[in-house]
Amino acid sequence: EAFSLFSSLRHDRLLLQSPENTTASGSTTPCPFYLLEYHRDRMVRAARHFEWPEAITASLEDLNGFRRACEEAVGTQTCPLRVRIVLSPEGKLSATAGPIPPVPVATLFPSALPNPSSLSSPPLWKIHIDTIPTPASPFTSHKTTFRDHYDAARLRTGITSLTDTTEVVLWNEDGVMMEGSMTSVYFWRDGGWVTPSLESGGNNGTTRRWLLEKGMVVEAVVRKESIEAGEVMLISNGVRGIWVGIVV
Repeated sequence: EAFSLFSSLRHDRLLLQSPENTTASGSTTPCPFYLLEYHRDRMVRAARHFEWPEAITASLEDLNGFRRACEEAVGTQTCPLRVRIVLSPEGKLSATAGPIPPVPVATLFPSALPNPSSLSSPPLWKIHIDTIPTPASPFTSHKTTFRDHYDAARLRTGITSLTDTTEVVLWNEDGVMMEGSMTSVYFWRDGGWVTPSLESGGNNGTTRRWLLEKGMVVEAVVRKESIEAGEVMLISNGVRGIWVGIVV
């Protein structure tokens, strides 16, 4: 089945106030696209894995070209936007944009992650653990438009809309956690936050990469049987940043 690569990222003029959100390594100029370079890097890794040399040379070597495709989708809009950028095997980039709710900069670039015991009220987001395993594959390790396994997990949990405040976490055939259907996931273990290692089969999310680089999380193997109902988790993605959920 034909597929493309894609990434979803946040456009938010609030990010122009964040020195963390520069255009590229070594730059000091804030960018309105959340972790733009990380999204491009992830797409390059996927294009290399699927052996799409035309895609890499045509569209991804120049970060400015990647940014221009996002800017064309944004146009003159000034509200926060979800930008979905798609790359074909032939190297054609296309992007669309739609409005999303505002969030504070601290949700995108926190100075520290909360201790679950410090939360004053229960998290609003409900997190389900999928009922059956999903085999790890290149389509779980890389972000593509082939998403049947994520759609199936969401349907099993009764999630019907992107606006639902509910997520489902997938696990592989070895009983090891991988990722959420739309998010990277983090578990509180031994006094700190851990995220499933990439060897488990999940995707190297952009916000996940930032948290690892900042030392706020570490990689670990998280087994399904270690997760308990009522457990507080963190989840993240390149549109909403980082937020709290609870296992139900």
